[in-house]
Amino acid sequence: MKSVRRNEVALLCRIAALFVASLGLLIFAFIGTYRLTDYTMGSMANPFYLDLGFTLKQIAAVAKIYGTVLSVAGILVGGLAVTRLGRTRSLLLGSALVIMITLGGAPRFESSSEVRRAR
Repeated sequence: MKSVRRNEVALLCRIAALFVASLGLLIFAFIGTYRLTDYTMGSMANPFYLDLGFTLKQIAAVAKIYGTVLSVAGILVGGLAVTRLGRTRSLLLGSALVIMITLGGAPRFESSSEVRRAR
């Protein structure tokens, strides 16, 4: 009788370990892709701004000022979202907003003269 219970406990432990491992992989995939859109759009932003006629110094000045201010604002809003909505809901809301913002900026990049010349 004791060996049956040990086997049941061992089976439940193995199932729990598989569940934790698969959940861990899901969390790792979420973390790995959460900011992927920022990185891909960021690499296209400088050529787009240069194509619009801005100089590198102008781009750097705007990025420094607005980047710092908006980063601090984002930290404050993110902290507020976590306290009001909880960790999971705020992460899901943040990922949905990142996708929508990236899709909203895509038409501007597509209208660049560099893309028009390639067509």
